[in-house]
Amino acid sequence: MHIVIERFSKLVVVAMLSLSLGLHWALLQTVAWAGMVAHYSQTAPISTALRSTFDGQHPCALCTIVKAGKAAEKHSDQAPAGWIKKLEGNYLAAVEPVNAPRHFEWSPASFVAVLEPRSESPLSPPPRQA
Repeated sequence: MHIVIERFSKLVVVAMLSLSLGLHWALLQTVAWAGMVAHYSQTAPISTALRSTFDGQHPCALCTIVKAGKAAEKHSDQAPAGWIKKLEGNYLAAVEPVNAPRHFEWSPASFVAVLEPRSESPLSPPPRQA
């Protein structure tokens, strides 16, 4: 059961990443092109079918949907310019300057002290895992 949940969670992550990158539009566009080539090649040679598919002058219904979806997604990703300026103005007003220490000494001995082995003994008996 654990393996099934792990695989499902990985599949969900891959699906969400694909959607965030816009790969669903590429998949839909590929399906549209394949359908157009199949449709045009029934009445014309394959070279003419390919030319008609990719010339941009003969879009199918799915091509139109993909184009509109991409445009809507692009439009929704852009924030209004005034909103960004307002955010920057409020943020900059709230920032306090950070003063770096005037004197900082680093020595290998202070670094080695952090890496020294621990002197405490382990817990007895060891803690149980849940």
